[in-house]
Amino acid sequence: MQLDPTLVLVVTVGALVIYGVWRVAHPPWPIEIVVTPEGVRSQRGLPKRAVGPVIVFLEQDVDIESKVVIRAARDRNARLRIKMSGAWDAGIEQRIRNFLLAEL
Repeated sequence: MQLDPTLVLVVTVGALVIYGVWRVAHPPWPIEIVVTPEGVRSQRGLPKRAVGPVIVFLEQDVDIESKVVIRAARDRNARLRIKMSGAWDAGIEQRIRNFLLAEL
């Protein structure tokens, strides 16, 4: 069985269009911070002025008991969207969210 070259082209172009639409609708998270009980393991995308205060806050003011990943991005209205994953309580999550909203 041979594949029709036109069909392959149409499927490829369709997949690329769908991927492009998905990327526009779901942008990547430009800011990512990984925190463990030992401290901040990595950070990407933070403004230079905010790196120091954010690291100090996460390492000294927040009690992290397991690995936590914090991702943030600005939406079309310039509002900061924050997504956090890891094991912690709602109070700590709200403290981190409030701090990042004030610093970024």
